[in-house]
Amino acid sequence: SKGMDEPPLGDAALHADAPWLPLIHAVLGPDAQELWRGILDNRPGSDDQEWHRDGEKLQMAITETCSCITVFIPLVDFSDPAVGPPTFLEGSHAWTEWHAQLRKAELAADGGEALDRARTPLLRRGSAIAFDYRTVHRGTANLTASTPQGARNRPMLYVIFAGAGYGLPAAGGAPGIAPPVAV
Repeated sequence: SKGMDEPPLGDAALHADAPWLPLIHAVLGPDAQELWRGILDNRPGSDDQEWHRDGEKLQMAITETCSCITVFIPLVDFSDPAVGPPTFLEGSHAWTEWHAQLRKAELAADGGEALDRARTPLLRRGSAIAFDYRTVHRGTANLTASTPQGARNRPMLYVIFAGAGYGLPAAGGAPGIAPPVAV
């Protein structure tokens, strides 16, 4: 396939030689495999995303250990909060599905105590953040159109890994390359 397998995104530094692979193998085991990869492009004028889990439909129980990890790699600096960096709810990977739905409803109604757990790392281009697939998160609004530097896109590579024995969700399709998504 084209695109993700060609330079620069097909570079071994992002895949076989990726600096996050030791973490992936330590958590998911030596047989961990890449499921999906793609690009999210948060464009100027976008709104905050809804709070969500990437693994929403996986029905993972609270007692399960981490079976999937998502890695976000900024393709531009996220050091300016106006570009709309992702925000994560600390500890939400351990919430039951009911608890996650309750908390997301609370967040939608202007915050509540769950918002106290929000963490927004301001990452540099080429760095990475890895998180449990069940972590509740969202992309924040891209407000760069109203900044002195002007409107800027916020592209981000994502790669999702799973441990051995992980089953794909029925509606999730085959592993592979996802098309770019603009928000």
